[in-house]
Order: sequence, then C-alpha cells, then structure tokens
Amino acid sequence: MPIYEYKCKQCGKISDFLVSVKEIDNFSPRCRYCKSLEMTKLISNIWISKGPDVNQLTSKAESTLMNTFKGKIPEASRAELKEIAKEAAKRGKRRVEEMMDKK
Repeated sequence: MPIYEYKCKQCGKISDFLVSVKEIDNFSPRCRYCKSLEMTKLISNIWISKGPDVNQLTSKAESTLMNTFKGKIPEASRAELKEIAKEAAKRGKRRVEEMMDKK
C-alpha cells in the first residue's frame, strides 16, 4: 500500500498517510498537527524492494538446518551446511527477483 505525503498549508508540517490505491481518489487528508484540511500533496521519493538480502536468507537457512539436526552436526559437516544454506539463499533471492520482474 502506498504512502502519500502532504504538506499543511496552515502550519507547514508534513504528514504521511498509508492509503490504498482504490481509496486515494476519495481521501481527504487532515494535518496530524493542527488538524487542518488544507493540505497539498507532495511528490515523494519511491523505494522498490527487490526482495530479501542474501546474507539474511543464508543466516535463516543455516539456522533452520541447524535446528533440524538439533545442532548435532560434526564440525567438518558444518562448513558444508553453510555452503548449502548460502546456495539455497541465492536461489531464493533469484526467485524473488524473477517474480518481481514479472509484475
């Protein structure tokens, strides 16, 4: 859901509102500070997410695998487990990016 920013004509402060695209045409913003209805819509920066960070995914996958084996993994196998988690994270990240590109 987009965040819309408005500047109050009376007090000059900026308020932001989370408004669905369907509701924006009928939306009447009210200043959060002075309660005025005299607001000017601002042009805001946009932020596009390309999905989760690979390092976060790797950490989560590694943690899940360790929990699956209840931490009873020989030290020699832990390095392999980390590589498996890293590859799984990279594949997951690519899938998210592919899904985002299709929209």
